[in-house]
Amino acid sequence: MLLNVDHFIYVDDLSATGDEAIDERIKSPFWTQYLIGIYARRNQNLTDVGLAKLGALEKLKWIDITGCNNITQRGIDEFKKALPNCEVRR
Repeated sequence: MLLNVDHFIYVDDLSATGDEAIDERIKSPFWTQYLIGIYARRNQNLTDVGLAKLGALEKLKWIDITGCNNITQRGIDEFKKALPNCEVRR
């Protein structure tokens, strides 16, 4: 089941673990402007491509990608170039 969060005025963190699709949850630029944290632990759907898209979230302060086996060190390095002040928890 996907969570539709377009009706929320303020969302500051997002959780999508296991097999939940993060990019399906981040649909509206309106509410992502407030997003400061993403808990994506053990999410096997998150890849380097998805992580690169999350690099556009300028206010993001932290992301937990512990156990996300489809993210490479290169993907993390590219993400850190886009958001050098974002803490990557692995």
